[in-house]
Amino acid sequence: MARRQSDSTDRSQEICYLQESVNGIKMEPVFDGKLGEFINNLGARHAICKEFMICPLLTSVAHLMKKSSVCSLVTLTEPSIFYSVLVANPSSGKSTALSIFKKSIYEIESYLKIPRVKSNLINGIIIN
Repeated sequence: MARRQSDSTDRSQEICYLQESVNGIKMEPVFDGKLGEFINNLGARHAICKEFMICPLLTSVAHLMKKSSVCSLVTLTEPSIFYSVLVANPSSGKSTALSIFKKSIYEIESYLKIPRVKSNLINGIIIN
């Protein structure tokens, strides 16, 4: 029993350390100017913290760059693929943030006349 409690305490301390480290990263130096303003306004309009907008934004941009590739060696070229994970408490706005960008991607693809069956957008899943 004492071992389980020790494991739980270690895990809790590790989670606290990670949260403090991540919370120390300031958004403004990276997402400033018009992009920062866009993210702030979009988050405010949907009552979601602005930090939740970053993950789906980056994933959406990567999805729309599907013809891009990364060349790590002269003989190796890989398509641009970007996966992301949004981790937060239940009912904190994760699904809403993902939904905003998913709808936007479908709208862009519709404009480009890309049928949904050809989209290559992998649906996100929410696990609580």
